[in-house]
Amino acid sequence: MPIIEQALGSKESQEEALKIVLSLSNDTESLKLFAESKNIIRKVIELSGEESVSNLALQVMINLSQNEDISKVMVKNGGISTLFDFLKTHLKPDEKDEKSDVGYISKENVYEVKHATTSSIPLVLMALTNLTTYPFGREKLLNASDNPDLKMILVENLVAMTGFFKDQDLFNFGANVIANSTIDAEKNGLTLASYKPLLEMISSIKKSPTKRMKVTEAVKNLMFTYNDNLQEIKDLDVVVSIGTALIETNVHECAKAIDEDIKLHPKWIEAYENRENNEPEIGPHKDDLNHCLMDCLVLLGNEEDMLNIMNDYGIQNLFEILNFQKYVSKEPIASQEAAYQSFMGDTQINEKVTVVLNQIISILQETPKTEEILADQEPNLDSAADKPLEESKE
Repeated sequence: MPIIEQALGSKESQEEALKIVLSLSNDTESLKLFAESKNIIRKVIELSGEESVSNLALQVMINLSQNEDISKVMVKNGGISTLFDFLKTHLKPDEKDEKSDVGYISKENVYEVKHATTSSIPLVLMALTNLTTYPFGREKLLNASDNPDLKMILVENLVAMTGFFKDQDLFNFGANVIANSTIDAEKNGLTLASYKPLLEMISSIKKSPTKRMKVTEAVKNLMFTYNDNLQEIKDLDVVVSIGTALIETNVHECAKAIDEDIKLHPKWIEAYENRENNEPEIGPHKDDLNHCLMDCLVLLGNEEDMLNIMNDYGIQNLFEILNFQKYVSKEPIASQEAAYQSFMGDTQINEKVTVVLNQIISILQETPKTEEILADQEPNLDSAADKPLEESKE
């Protein structure tokens, strides 16, 4: 190791030294040795900003960061800020689109390089993905400054960059880093303030299936904070964004036509009418997208205000348009679960839809706080197939 360390310090030999480290960086035992060589790790971080060897040094950073102990050293020695500095100085608005060829290794969401790209941007984002897989990496990313107004500056910059390059494979791993940053969102006290553009991106990303999936995962993670961010969730009309994304995800499963007088949020009607023109590329992620989006609604359904909003927007009609579930029973029933039938063939989606609808039914069946309303008043279920659940009136 001392020889490699010395070689990394010399401009004449640092490229060859980096190649040696790279060749050893996919070996578990070698990674353990590098974890004990903090000077080598620090030098690799430094060289990632050197124009002549940055691409090679970034590959080394990615592979070394498969090891948690090495990642700790990288984060402690400014690895995350160095990578963001690289983005600031090298990312151009007209950056050529390139997709990095990567391979998964045993630890989920951690990557190693198989073949590098000409552009170093995907490599920077891969390294950030690996580092933010660990809690200490996320903590550093989420606390970029001691100034409270600037502590989320790195996340906000990354969200903006990902939005700008939303349909380029070049920036796929930007969405991975964003998704990582929202892990344990409730525990970390995250708000939607730094992530607002994601609510638009879950629908506006059209040509990058992986990025669309990761952004949707991030939104789901943020919905775990509904207790603390309820007003912001209302103000941003999150339910509308989720419903629009569901329509775009299920273009070919949607009903062929809808009634002109259907009770449905105007933006959902617009998304339905334009669905074929706005169909996104979702690759193999359709089922995962549906589950992620439905999980958002299930989480929000823990708040009565959100259930009332869903009902007002016509969520039941949306589910029928999507062919997720349909009310099929006209007879009195003991359990609402029996009243709905899935036309999608996914029992788990069926269960999630049923949870949301039953939560709505539950709040509508509660006795209003006025003496003149009957205590056993029930919603008008006979009309449930044609319109969203509403309180029955005397």
